[in-house]
Amino acid sequence: MVDRRRSGFTLVELSLVMAFFSVLLIGVLTLTIHIGKLYTKGMTNKSLNTVGRDVTDVLRRDFAAANAQDVQVIGERGAIGMQHGRICLGNVSYVWNTVGLLNAAPSVTRVTMGGTRAKLVRVIDMARSYCTPSGGNYPMTVGAAETAVDLLSDDEASGKRDFAVYHMVVTPAAVSAGDGMYRIQFTLGTYDPNTTQVIGSDNTCKPPTDAAANFEYCSVGDFDMYVRAGGVKE
Repeated sequence: MVDRRRSGFTLVELSLVMAFFSVLLIGVLTLTIHIGKLYTKGMTNKSLNTVGRDVTDVLRRDFAAANAQDVQVIGERGAIGMQHGRICLGNVSYVWNTVGLLNAAPSVTRVTMGGTRAKLVRVIDMARSYCTPSGGNYPMTVGAAETAVDLLSDDEASGKRDFAVYHMVVTPAAVSAGDGMYRIQFTLGTYDPNTTQVIGSDNTCKPPTDAAANFEYCSVGDFDMYVRAGGVKE
């Protein structure tokens, strides 16, 4: 007698195998997405630290080349949360819009350069004109003919994120004749209004559990340093 039974998988066994592989693939996909987000978050934080270090280096050099008697700190002015600020060192000046002013309605007056919103502009300004009000108002436009650069201009091609100034405070620590020590405290970060929040007086990224947050593309950091004016002598 011939045994006609054939070996193979039953329908139930095939269903179980397919279910197992489906769960496995979903787990691998979820893990891959999570790792990708962590990598993006790390690159965003790295980019912020790099930009912050570049800004501190430029500030340190410019203060060192300045005479303390020429340093003029106007600070931030305007409505709370929507301020523009400026520092004049006698050879160069810094002007900036805070994040709130950058995100304000287009009709709101802000510092501009080349027809676009300025973030943190370093401009050659021997006359300290950006710290000299006219009719009670400070200059809000960096002229096209001036030698100026926005230190926070975004450059996605080089992997940099789009950062801006949340706050910047310059406080004289000790000034004597042409020499002086200044404390510079500033906060930089990404400035998409949907990704950051204010807790107390601190600006932070919204948690990844917030449906509106773009957590991996958000980074906010505080920088604090002391610089010397008059550190470079002829």
